[in-house]
Amino acid sequence: MSKQVSQFEASKTVSSAVLPPLRIDKAYVLSHATHRPAYFKGLVLFRSGMVHVDTTAGRLGELYCRIGDHPTVTVHFHPDGTLGEVFCPACYGHVQNGWCEHGVAAVLALLPPEGEEHTSIREEDVGRMVSRYTHLVSETYPHLMGQSCHGVHLYPRLTVDQTSGGTMRFFLELSIGKNRKYAVRSVKEFCGAFSSERAVAYGKELEFVHVPAAFVSEDRPLIGFVRQTVEEWQAILQAILAGGGSPIGRRLLMTPVQMAGLMPVLAGREVPVSLPGRGEDVPLLIQEGAQGMDIQMKFSQPEGERLTMTLFPQGKREVYCRTPCIMLWGDRLVHLSDKDAALLLPALDLLDVCGGQVSIPEEYQNRVLSTALPALEQRGWAQVDGTIHRVRTASMTPRIWLDRQGSQVLCKLQFDYGVEDPSALPQRDLPREEHVIGVLVENGFRSLPEKDHYVLNGEENLLRLAREGVGQLQEVAEVYVTAAFKSIRLRLPVKPRLTIKREGSQLLIGLENDHYTRAELWELLQAVEEKKPYHRLPDGSFAPMDNAAVQQLSQVADVLHMREEDVLQNRIQVPAYLEAGLESLLSQNKDIDVQLDAKFTQDILSLSNYERQPFTPPDWMTVQLWDYQTSGVKWMKALERYGMGGILADEMGLGKTLQATTLIASGKGKGRTLIVCPTSLVYNWKSEVRRFAPELSVCVVSGNAEQRAPMIKEAKEDVMITSYDLLRRDISLYRNIHFHYCFIDEAQYIKNHQTQNAISVKQVSADIRYALTGTPVENTPGDLWSIFDFIMPGYLGPYDRFKHKLETPILSGDEDAADCLRRLTSPFILRRMKKDVLDQLPPKLETAMACGMTTEQRKLYAAYLAKARNQFETEMGDGGEKNRIRMLALLTRLRQLCAHPGLFVDHYRGGSGKLDLLLELIQDGMLEGHRILIFSQFAQMLHLISDTLQDMGISHFLLEGNTPSQERVKMVESFNKGEASVFLLSLKAGGTGLNLTGADTVIHFDPWWNPAVENQATDRAHRIGQKKVVHVIRLYAENSVEERILDLQNRKRALIDQLISSGDGAGGLDLEDLRHLFS
Repeated sequence: MSKQVSQFEASKTVSSAVLPPLRIDKAYVLSHATHRPAYFKGLVLFRSGMVHVDTTAGRLGELYCRIGDHPTVTVHFHPDGTLGEVFCPACYGHVQNGWCEHGVAAVLALLPPEGEEHTSIREEDVGRMVSRYTHLVSETYPHLMGQSCHGVHLYPRLTVDQTSGGTMRFFLELSIGKNRKYAVRSVKEFCGAFSSERAVAYGKELEFVHVPAAFVSEDRPLIGFVRQTVEEWQAILQAILAGGGSPIGRRLLMTPVQMAGLMPVLAGREVPVSLPGRGEDVPLLIQEGAQGMDIQMKFSQPEGERLTMTLFPQGKREVYCRTPCIMLWGDRLVHLSDKDAALLLPALDLLDVCGGQVSIPEEYQNRVLSTALPALEQRGWAQVDGTIHRVRTASMTPRIWLDRQGSQVLCKLQFDYGVEDPSALPQRDLPREEHVIGVLVENGFRSLPEKDHYVLNGEENLLRLAREGVGQLQEVAEVYVTAAFKSIRLRLPVKPRLTIKREGSQLLIGLENDHYTRAELWELLQAVEEKKPYHRLPDGSFAPMDNAAVQQLSQVADVLHMREEDVLQNRIQVPAYLEAGLESLLSQNKDIDVQLDAKFTQDILSLSNYERQPFTPPDWMTVQLWDYQTSGVKWMKALERYGMGGILADEMGLGKTLQATTLIASGKGKGRTLIVCPTSLVYNWKSEVRRFAPELSVCVVSGNAEQRAPMIKEAKEDVMITSYDLLRRDISLYRNIHFHYCFIDEAQYIKNHQTQNAISVKQVSADIRYALTGTPVENTPGDLWSIFDFIMPGYLGPYDRFKHKLETPILSGDEDAADCLRRLTSPFILRRMKKDVLDQLPPKLETAMACGMTTEQRKLYAAYLAKARNQFETEMGDGGEKNRIRMLALLTRLRQLCAHPGLFVDHYRGGSGKLDLLLELIQDGMLEGHRILIFSQFAQMLHLISDTLQDMGISHFLLEGNTPSQERVKMVESFNKGEASVFLLSLKAGGTGLNLTGADTVIHFDPWWNPAVENQATDRAHRIGQKKVVHVIRLYAENSVEERILDLQNRKRALIDQLISSGDGAGGLDLEDLRHLFS
């Protein structure tokens, strides 16, 4: 044997002259390993004889151990037999979180031979297990840490930076503390303190044992994340530094967390596994969770003997990783949950070192029975025989002392067990202690550094404690309070009484209450918007503000626009039109005593039962109303009866115009009516009123300013129709004119109360005002305020107050404010959807809508019409099919002018009244969720519409004659699936063979000679599979050839059949028919 070999003895015995007797054993080595796999790998290296200890070299207090071909490990020891650092160059130097496998092997080589080891377990090992179960109990009862610290906060800080190569990197830094922050200088050492459960000092004010229970609950997940991340990096670094090469090659290196993620994927499968120290693969069943592990720990204590803890069965088991826990259990590789691992491993560690059975020293017996045994029993892993004498929970009385210091309450808590030191008791009543402290915390108390002392901060918390919390504390403890605490004066809740009387056009409101002066009551109403649970009154007392009565009274005060002098004098007088909103607001009230007089009650009943009121439209009206339309007229008449206005908000197509016209007709003789609408709808209103109510005289305000002035001043017609634009210009001419009704159509035109549209219509003098719109709210509640400011000025108060009280809270998600606004406005809004009245509707609603022409458009049309008339009179006298075809061409040119003069007039910039109306219908329809088909005979017109929609940002499809068949199919499928809301179609190309049941609105932009062709196009939407009512709208230019075509269709259906048979020609039309078209 060479000299070198003699210096490095391959032996398990080291002379005591070189190394004093070490005060450690295998359990100590196991507890200081980085993890159990490192311990077992080191054990294999040691038992294989690969550890060589240098008995000659080294300084005092050092030993060198060479392990195979790895660099030499240095072990530092002290004269008293305790170990210092273990240095392994192969594993990144000093391993702060424990010893690597080489360090474990080196230290095992320094222990006495196995025959000389201590046969009895050391008390420190049992103490370690008890400590871990005590911490486990503390996790369950986080407020009960005994002498340990609790309530520590962890403060994260993130950094994002970029490498020179452009890769983004993320870093996490930590600070720690209770009353002040301390930087965590080493995240690695921070995690190591948890692994060894050791105390760390961060400063004079903070030193504590590192266990999760020491931290506030919200920070514990962060601790778990940091520890897992550190373990992953350590596994990767160790693999690379140990010469393992790339983690991705023939084998994929997995971190423990990644391995834990793999286990559920393989669960239930038998997989060949290569284990440490075993040559051949072992087939193991992969298992997720503890089910089926058959874990039993038997506790027994024969008379006069120590408590014994024994593990069954005594099979193969090794813990390869603790967090997450992956272990060998017999013929299974098991991944345990963190909770199960925390329950099992403390006992398993102790039993493994002791060969499966341990005798507990006497001083630890009671603590084992009060911590480890209950925890294991709860999981079903413990058996107790009849020799065990259970530890009885000691009797305890909780006592609480409360003292007020300004806005603070100081609390002292005592758990009286009848002894001076409760920690010396065999078993404290931890669940009850936890419950008492939990009640304190629920009432806002936080622990102070001084043991058993707590503090509550803030006036609101103090008052809540005095009002409710003291009673809760008295249910769990004896409570004692100082005179300072007793001085808190809490007033009784507000209990108001309202009396409401109707006198003429006014409501008289009386307000009474028992517990507060009128000045105090006004102060409380002003304080509601502070949203505090209590309000301090001038006399130093506190009024509760979180009761429903004061909140609801505040809403009532807003509705009635109460002023301070009204409350102080107890005389509140408001317009009678507030009664419907007031009743709606109070209808769900349970906290305000309300007394109503008979007149008020009668009014409310009449308004709410409007459908029972008799109503018959004038017999000279030419149309029969559907039931829901009659109901709508009754509703408007009920509001009118009490001087109120309203918003008719029916869905598009349900006949808002007809209902309004019926109301006007029924009120003929009461006074004149003004209708204000968008320019594109002026002539449709004229047409509808004349058609539905022919005895109503109608005047349309039009022309230049000089023409309009006498028209407005001298008009005597029943109905005057103007546009928002013209009303804005002519408003000064209306100041001396009074109307009975004023209707605004498409009321969203005044949604912004600061616009001239809104300002102008609100200056019109009228007895009753109504708004028609399918979308009373487009963007914000302010839209609704502006419309209500028209129909009932002042009802919702000034805008600034409305915005502060309702709009801003609603936009912030305040459901109470939204409910309040709904209750205030619902009596004055009537909205029906087609689906609500489906049983009354035909499957297809058909509407003809007239539109005016723009000034330039009308001039061009008039010129072409005069030319066409002359040509008609000249050529038709000669007769012949050739002349008839020429006349048809003239008619087509006139129809193009009605659609848009730009179809054949170069550089035309004068606009189109029909296109304006179409865009109005599209926008309204889309706001209400409708999907629209638009048909036109003119392909060029479809492109003009498409360009306009594109400019407006409205997505749509366009199908014409030259669209490829495959593209047609794709368009139809996409539209029916919900893509886009508008589909433009050529009448001929899209009129047949397509299924477009995704649409519920069909608009015919220009009337076609043959109504059968239009019907075929309509049937693209109105066919089998359609589940909605289809609304068909035919647009036509007022006082034009289009109007004559529609009139002719109605008068001469037989002639249209003749026209069809002649193949689109005019052969079926006689001279008088053609003259009618050119008239």
